[in-house]
Amino acid sequence: MARAQRLATWRHWSVAVLLMVPLLSCSGGSDPEPSGPRPPRSVPSLPSVADGVSQLGVPQLVNLVVTNGVVTGVPDVVEVKINAPVRLTVLSDTAAVLLVRGYDVRVQLTVGQPAQVEFLAGRTGDFDVVLESSGLVLTTLQVS
Repeated sequence: MARAQRLATWRHWSVAVLLMVPLLSCSGGSDPEPSGPRPPRSVPSLPSVADGVSQLGVPQLVNLVVTNGVVTGVPDVVEVKINAPVRLTVLSDTAAVLLVRGYDVRVQLTVGQPAQVEFLAGRTGDFDVVLESSGLVLTTLQVS
């Protein structure tokens, strides 16, 4: 196809598009307003996403970060319901063994790698979460 033919074709398409734009944007006038007062809009009452969903079996998350012997991310005491699953996630700058006293739950901590341990809080009382070698108390699980 010669250049002149391509330009002519392009011009024809350009003109066609330009003529169609006003037609597409025309609304043809406004919609007629209904007579009389408008009924009030009702907003349906939507249930919560969690309605009817049991929390049984969903682990309670306890996330800890240990840096230079200082614990962040968790309060000194964490309340836990009896027979609830608990998932501890710990990130430490020191290689150590994490121990949940009274449950005899242990997990090896590797520097810079998050470690997780999950267990069932089946006994009531206060249970310290410690670094086994240093005895540093990270938090206390208060199971009731």
